[in-house]
Amino acid sequence: MKFQFQNNQIWNTIRSGKPAIGTQLYTICPSIVEILAYNDWDYVMLDMEHTLINKETLANLVRTADAAGITTLVRPPQNDLEYYIRYICESGAQGIIAPHMKCREDVKRILNWMHYPPNGEMGMCPANRAARYCYSSWNDYVKANDDLMLCALIEDVEAADNIEEILAELKPGRDIIWFGRGDFAMSVLKFHPELENDLDSGIMKEYQKKITEAAIRAHIPVMSMPYGYCSAESAQEQLEIGSKIVMWSVDQLVLSDYFGKVASDIKGKQHS
Repeated sequence: MKFQFQNNQIWNTIRSGKPAIGTQLYTICPSIVEILAYNDWDYVMLDMEHTLINKETLANLVRTADAAGITTLVRPPQNDLEYYIRYICESGAQGIIAPHMKCREDVKRILNWMHYPPNGEMGMCPANRAARYCYSSWNDYVKANDDLMLCALIEDVEAADNIEEILAELKPGRDIIWFGRGDFAMSVLKFHPELENDLDSGIMKEYQKKITEAAIRAHIPVMSMPYGYCSAESAQEQLEIGSKIVMWSVDQLVLSDYFGKVASDIKGKQHS
C-alpha cells in the first residue's frame, strides 16, 4: 500500500502569503468540522483538556477532517501526556498543541514523545490509522511523522523568559508557537496582582511583542487569538503585531454570540 500523508493546510496558506485561520471545537460536532473546511478555514483544534473529546471521538473527528480537507491540531490533557500524544499521533492528527511549554527541556520531552527513532522514542505499531494499518508503508509513514507539527503553547511568564531556548528546539517550516493570552495573563498575576487579569495591559503587550519578535527572528510562525470580542478588526490587530495564524475563538462561544444577537434583534424589533 502506498502511504499518502495529509497536507498541512496551515503551512499551505502561510506559504501563499495569507494568514491561516481556525477555531477550537468544543461541541464535538463533525458537521462543524465539515462546515469549516467547506468555507476555506485552514484548521480545527480538537481540545482534550476542556471538552468531552475522548480517544474514540478524536479518531472520528480526525477522519471527518481528513475527508473534508482541513488540518487537525490536538491539545492533549495534561495528565499522562506521553500516552495521549502517542494516541493522537496514531490517530492521524497533523499536529500536537503542547500546553505550558516553559523551557527547552519541556519542548525536547514533547518532541521525543511525538517522533520515532532516531528522532524520538515513540513505540512502533504499524496497525494504526496514521500508518494506514499497513506494515509495508511503515518507512514512508515514519518519514512523514518527522514533519508532524508541534505547536508550543506559550502561556507562562517563565516561557517568555526562556523564549529563545524554546524556539531553538523548534524546526522552521514544521513547528509553530501559540501565545496563550488567557493563561499567560493568569501567570502575570502572580507577579502583578494589581492587573486583575487584564488581557490588554501594557505588560501583556510587552510580553507578546517580545515573544513574537523572537519567533520572527527564529522563523517560527506565531498563532494568537483576538482578545475580547472576535472581529475582523481584532484579528487584524494580531496580524499587525506579527502573528501568521489566527485562532478564532471557540465554536460554542461563536454560536452563543450569534444566537444571542439574533434573539436580541428579533425580540427587540417586536417590542419596538
